Amino acid sequence: MLSSVTKPNTTEQFEIIKSIGVQVKWLNDICLRALAAYNNATQYDAINAAGSYAYFAAVRAMREILCPLGWEMQREQNLEFTVNKKTGIRIIVSSGNKYTGNEFENPKTKNSKGGQTQKIVDENYYHQQLDLPLKVSKTIPNQPEKIKPTWILLHYIDPFKKEMRSELSMPLEIDFKELKVSSWGNRIILPVIKLNSVSSQQYNPNGETDVEFKIERRE
Repeated sequence: MLSSVTKPNTTEQFEIIKSIGVQVKWLNDICLRALAAYNNATQYDAINAAGSYAYFAAVRAMREILCPLGWEMQREQNLEFTVNKKTGIRIIVSSGNKYTGNEFENPKTKNSKGGQTQKIVDENYYHQQLDLPLKVSKTIPNQPEKIKPTWILLHYIDPFKKEMRSELSMPLEIDFKELKVSSWGNRIILPVIKLNSVSSQQYNPNGETDVEFKIERRE
């Protein structure tokens, strides 16, 4: 299934982002905080600590930014959602593979996913169809009018290009061999963040003074 890719700083991207209820600036700040947490890992941490730190920081940052603006936290099994109370649209965070943020390639999630993500994929697929497909998963609810799309804030830290790439994308299919999300609807490509960025201003929804922090990997 072909994805619909929207590039950064375009009118199309602005309109889609606006309909979701977020701003590129906020998503960029979430990614910056995730990168800062990733870089906080040292050689003495567990081998997968950096990725875990990044995930925890991204989930927290998303809620700190969006919840004061009418979003709310939601947990279903092992998934952490941030939900727009007005529209019902949900966002989750996940790491992706090296094709994340590349408009010419098709990314996958880095890790395998379970039944709850499969339910999200089924609901998103159903949401985009005018008619029911011939074969749908039994996870589809009995009341389809209540189905709201779920987006994934997908991110990848590239140690070779020394950059962090990210996108806000709608998952539509899971590869049944790898159990990774492998097909997408809309893919909103976000601006690339260089790992050697000197500093970044954090968005503060309360209008307080912005805080600057350096992004440096600890040894």
